[in-house]
Amino acid sequence: KKMENGKAEINCLEQKVIHRVSSADKVTLQDIARESVGTICEKMHRLPEEYLEELKNGLRVILEGGNGSQHREEFFILQKFVQGRTDLTAKTLVRAHRVQLEILVAINTGIQGFLHPSISLSQNSLIDIFGYKRCRNIACQNQLPADDCTCEICNNTSGFCNLCMCVICNKFDFEVNTCRWIGCDLCSHWTHT
Repeated sequence: KKMENGKAEINCLEQKVIHRVSSADKVTLQDIARESVGTICEKMHRLPEEYLEELKNGLRVILEGGNGSQHREEFFILQKFVQGRTDLTAKTLVRAHRVQLEILVAINTGIQGFLHPSISLSQNSLIDIFGYKRCRNIACQNQLPADDCTCEICNNTSGFCNLCMCVICNKFDFEVNTCRWIGCDLCSHWTHT
């Protein structure tokens, strides 16, 4: 206590709680990509929020590719694990931990926006994006195929709708209102110039 002008002032040090995670409870990105949804979900419920944020940040760094070929290789290994699994269905993903699902979707799509704290999609939307039933362009979110298009390109489930995807490379980029895109007014399909 300090006495200043007759008033008592209490100086308190804010105590910081440090959560220690035992090595048995730790979860890695490789664990999320390889192990069953239920097992990882159970472990993730016991982990502190700070640890879960570190996992997401670790994947963000990998997706940014700042470390060159090492990060690209690490990402391709994670993506190979995820895309090779047959147990990742809408039925099993409903039981996934929220952060686990965000990480699985980011690995499957290669889009780090799903890990951003300000982007909050519903669990069902994330599951639809993972299963290529909803456009993976976060700004679009159309059901696939968009506008009930029955063309061969739209029936090839690439994860983007005909309003977002390039019909040549089957990819999307976040540049809008540029000369990089050209569209057909008749069928609403787009391509990179």
